[in-house]
Amino acid sequence: GDNRALKLQTKFFFCFLITSFLVLAMLMGTIQWFGARNFAEFAAETDLAQMDKIVQILKNHYRERSGWSWLDREARAWPRILDRGRPKGLGGQPPPLQGQPFLGPGNFRPAHPMPPPFDPIGVHNRLCLFDREKLHIAGPKNPGDRFVYRQITTDEGLVGFLGLKIPNQVKNPLGLAFLKRQAHALYLVGAGILILSALLSYILARNLLAPIHALTAWTRRVKSLDFDSRINVASNDELGGLARDFSNMARTLGRYEKLRRDWISDISHELRTPISRIRFSMEMLETAANKEERNQNILEINKDIDELETLVSELLIYARFDRETPDLELVELPVGPWMEEICRKAGKTSPHIRIQC
Repeated sequence: GDNRALKLQTKFFFCFLITSFLVLAMLMGTIQWFGARNFAEFAAETDLAQMDKIVQILKNHYRERSGWSWLDREARAWPRILDRGRPKGLGGQPPPLQGQPFLGPGNFRPAHPMPPPFDPIGVHNRLCLFDREKLHIAGPKNPGDRFVYRQITTDEGLVGFLGLKIPNQVKNPLGLAFLKRQAHALYLVGAGILILSALLSYILARNLLAPIHALTAWTRRVKSLDFDSRINVASNDELGGLARDFSNMARTLGRYEKLRRDWISDISHELRTPISRIRFSMEMLETAANKEERNQNILEINKDIDELETLVSELLIYARFDRETPDLELVELPVGPWMEEICRKAGKTSPHIRIQC
């Protein structure tokens, strides 16, 4: 093959590594997205837990006015409730604007309209009031907004919910710093996991292809007709089963090779015997004393030639057995004449060998 081509082990290594990287990237992205989303919800729940004063004011108004319908009639009621419900110690009223003229003791006339109520934790523009069915009553609300809720209960039971909108993204500097630290830690963990995945990918690719390497070495040995070699694979998976099948095939090939060699030896012996008799008859023909003796030698030569022809025909039949399965026809033959003919031929070429038939 091309030496520049990547080895199978390298391909497996990169395949495992790229798969691990993609899975890790998807996992980190999902964790980071859900982390930011859940942190925004947690921050909203934490902010909403500080709204005890607003919840108490809403309870008092509900008892005094027997419901929430008054909020529809008084447009400034909801901002006043938010202004009264500001947590103490978070800044109080904002400082007066610069450039405001002094009109007398205790009298200020602002040069510009008063700013909205001071909101140091940035939640007033996200607070809404809902009834017990979570139907919107007051506060800014847009389609698709998500809220965390806090129950408003009186002696009558559940009367409504105070809702705080969950921001689409964290804008609080402390929250952003926390998410940044979490992302940094997540990237460090991801880098460690990626390095570990690379190491495991290399070990897995090497162990997975070890039977294939053993099989490759075995095929080279079999190519040199070493049918006694075996594949040393201890695994019990599909590759281990394949290795055992190849080892069994090597045993079968070894038996076939031995049969082939024995067959060639037997054929050589069978062909050598009539050829030796023909050579012997030719020598006898040269020294024949009369015509009758010459005719007898010629007859023997023709018989040996017929025997050679029979052997060649049988070889062709055996060769056909490897290509197809012919129909065999069994015929009974007398053994006596056949054995007598063998004894006669053997006694002619080897008179020192005695065969009793």
